[in-house]
Amino acid sequence: MKISKRKLRRHIDSRKRSSSEKVETFNSVWIEEKEGTYPIHPLPIEAQMFPIFSFLSDDFNHDGHSDILAVGNWYAVQPDFGRYDAGYGLLMLGDGTGNHKAQTFEQSGFYVKGEGRDIKSVTTANGLQKIIVSRNNDTVLVFK
Repeated sequence: MKISKRKLRRHIDSRKRSSSEKVETFNSVWIEEKEGTYPIHPLPIEAQMFPIFSFLSDDFNHDGHSDILAVGNWYAVQPDFGRYDAGYGLLMLGDGTGNHKAQTFEQSGFYVKGEGRDIKSVTTANGLQKIIVSRNNDTVLVFK
């Protein structure tokens, strides 16, 4: 196959104008703000098994350490890839040193079937905290 010098020059010129980026990780992570720096901490392996669409950070077990809730999944993919549906919601308990330990939904009671899209924490008029999870094309879930 022959390419004209003009087409080759145009191709080379377009490559000179393009930019490239370097990817450091494909892990789901959390980024800590620490004295003007931003250390990156990978989440547990259980958080790497499904696409995460929303996180909520709070001290859910009241031990003084920040914990993380996550929801996700994605069904609208090409049929030959199959659905990304390995997630059922995930609670990760923080230990105060930047590490988190994933809890099963049997341990946590946090079970989200389907495509989780967002998590919000609200306080009711009675002062109770509720966790609200929206799902794609499905009902909203409320957790105490």
